[in-house]
Amino acid sequence: MKKVLIVEDEAIVAEDLRESLVEVGYQIVGTTDRGEEAIVLAQEHCPDLILMDVKLAGVMDGIDSVRHILSNRSVSVVFLTAYSDSDTKSRIDGIAPCALLLKPYTEEQLHATVRSALAHPRERIR
Repeated sequence: MKKVLIVEDEAIVAEDLRESLVEVGYQIVGTTDRGEEAIVLAQEHCPDLILMDVKLAGVMDGIDSVRHILSNRSVSVVFLTAYSDSDTKSRIDGIAPCALLLKPYTEEQLHATVRSALAHPRERIR
């Protein structure tokens, strides 16, 4: 069973993600709305995939959190965002995540993106 960490600042969206992924057989190893906590959870649970919102509560946004996580371990990452401005896209492209899923998305898009990201694991940033 593939392990997924959900990092999303909207509690309702996080719960919808959790329910949708559990329903199709993924194990959710944690949810948080803070980048700093995502780093800790990623170290503790070694997920196969991180679903990462770009805008988060706390000091660290999703992009900086992923940069830190990938400096220590390999993990597939899917960014979830409603922001498609050029600055956000440029920062995300600098990390080269497995995928970028723009909100709002359908459940079918979510499942297809997760399957694809898990089929093509992300290498560690050196």
